[in-house]
Amino acid sequence: MYQYMEPHKIKLPMDFGIRHLGKPAHGNLILRLRDGVEVKANSVILSLNSPVIARLTSDYDQTSVDVDDFSKEAVDVFVEAMYSGKVGKLGMSNFRDVNKMAHVFHVLWLKKHCWKYFKEEICYVGCFEPEEYDSSRVFFCLDEAIYVLQTQKNSHFIDYITDCLGSSDFETRNNFLGKYFDDLKGMNNQQLDFLVNTTGSHMKILMDILKSHLAKNENLFDDKIRYIIESLKLTDPKHADALLDLMDDVAGISLMITSAI
Repeated sequence: MYQYMEPHKIKLPMDFGIRHLGKPAHGNLILRLRDGVEVKANSVILSLNSPVIARLTSDYDQTSVDVDDFSKEAVDVFVEAMYSGKVGKLGMSNFRDVNKMAHVFHVLWLKKHCWKYFKEEICYVGCFEPEEYDSSRVFFCLDEAIYVLQTQKNSHFIDYITDCLGSSDFETRNNFLGKYFDDLKGMNNQQLDFLVNTTGSHMKILMDILKSHLAKNENLFDDKIRYIIESLKLTDPKHADALLDLMDDVAGISLMITSAI
């Protein structure tokens, strides 16, 4: 009597598709970028890595996928990673889009790789220390962390930077926050939340930033100032005292402006 047996699942190596990369005969899936640019890839290879692409091609019979939100450089890195199981060309210039593609297409191993790359190659702990401090690098780190929080609702990146800054010395933290938040006008709520959370018990850093903003804006309490004040825990004596000092300084600034007029 015939007895049905479950078929064996074949485990493929991560790089099994590398020899087919760029081969026209295997490019049955078109990735459509901006300005009519197209990248051809194999639907099976991409589907084995991405359940989203698997569903689009197998359940909905799509032969093309729009990826016009991403740069050509990032799409090339993404496709090569799907074929090879490696991410050799990831860098600061394409990190945002590659990480976003991993999120959009649910490529879990690539998301993990991007997170590891962010921590170890881009935003390593030492880059916040005075000996290796690079303002352009740490500004990039914070911009990416805020972007991931906004678009993916993932707080791991911003929490990591908060921890890094929390372990840095006062001068480094003051220098970084003072420069990054030099102009509060262009800041969104996630950035302002980070400012409040990172300054923590060092209220002087926060108050200096607020005073600078007020001085530049003729002492006007705009929506940025109000948002920050509403975020403070006024039941905390340190926060309450700092706010009172700010109000005293505001009165002084107003007097100077009036005298100058």
